[in-house]
Amino acid sequence: MNSFLALGVAFTLLAPAPKDAPKKAPPAIVGEWECVEFTGGGRTATPIEMKEIGYIGYEFTAEGKFRMRKRDEVTSEGTYNFDSSKDPAELNVIVAKNGRFAASIYKVEKDTLILCSAEGGKDRPTKFESPAGTRIILMKLKRVEKKKE
Repeated sequence: MNSFLALGVAFTLLAPAPKDAPKKAPPAIVGEWECVEFTGGGRTATPIEMKEIGYIGYEFTAEGKFRMRKRDEVTSEGTYNFDSSKDPAELNVIVAKNGRFAASIYKVEKDTLILCSAEGGKDRPTKFESPAGTRIILMKLKRVEKKKE
């Protein structure tokens, strides 16, 4: 399963980046998010598989920056841009290290962020689903509450 999830996450970062500059972030997406459900190519990771994989999180800043973590390690970072006027809303994540991007759709429902991405940003998904036999990943993320000091 570890390779299943790693491969799915990697697929979202394989295409060249678009030339658009980041826009100001939509307030609903800003914050830290933890992946609680992962589906790739129609197969949903079991709770045991999710536990084995460990923490996978995303952080989106108001300045248009993102960071992805696996356990305690930052695995990628860069910028993002979006178009919340589209239905469904579109999100492009651009990796600083290699200029690759993921063309995704997203929606925020209270404390849940749902991201759907196609391999390498090709053929942006139009629905929040990951059909069997495709290279589309669907993730459900929960907002991480900031610790009170």
